[in-house]
This record gives sequence, C-alpha cells and structure tokens, in this order.
Amino acid sequence: MAQVSVATLLLLGFSLFATATRAQEHPTITRLVMRDRTITVTSDSNGLLYSVSTKDGTVLNANLREEQLQAKYPDVYENVRPAIASDKVTDSVIPWAGM
Repeated sequence: MAQVSVATLLLLGFSLFATATRAQEHPTITRLVMRDRTITVTSDSNGLLYSVSTKDGTVLNANLREEQLQAKYPDVYENVRPAIASDKVTDSVIPWAGM
C-alpha cells in the first residue's frame, strides 16, 4: 500500500512540475530566419517578445521588448518592424507572410 502512495505522489509531483514549466513558456508566433540570425517572436500578456539567436542556435538575447530590440539590434529591428501588424497607417508598409 505504501508503494502505491509513494508512486502516486511522485507522479503527482512530476505532473505539477511539467505543468508549471509549460505555463512559463511563451507561445511562438513566428520565426524570421535571416542570413546570420534567427528572430523568434513570442507573445505574453503584455505584448510581443523577441529572441535573437545565431544560425547554430546560440541564443544572444531572449524575451526582448520592441524598444530593447531596437536599441540592441537596430539592423534586425529595421527588418522586423515593417512586418508587425498594426492599426496605424504608415508609408513604409511591407507585406510579409511569415510562417
């Protein structure tokens, strides 16, 4: 009987850990693969987050806000910014079918 209780507790603990880990992840919206970097756009309750990684998968920065991306990676920002959907009317609109 004690073995069943211990096994049940272990299973319950693992289940809670897995659920908590999944809750911390941000859903991925899209990835933009550039010549030397990959930009991953995710979402959280406060808006978009950007992660910048190299071609080999090394993460340079994760969970940057738009202002942080612009400050740290202005060249990347110039490519990403026109692709963001918004209700604001601008002259520099470039259609992008990100997948």
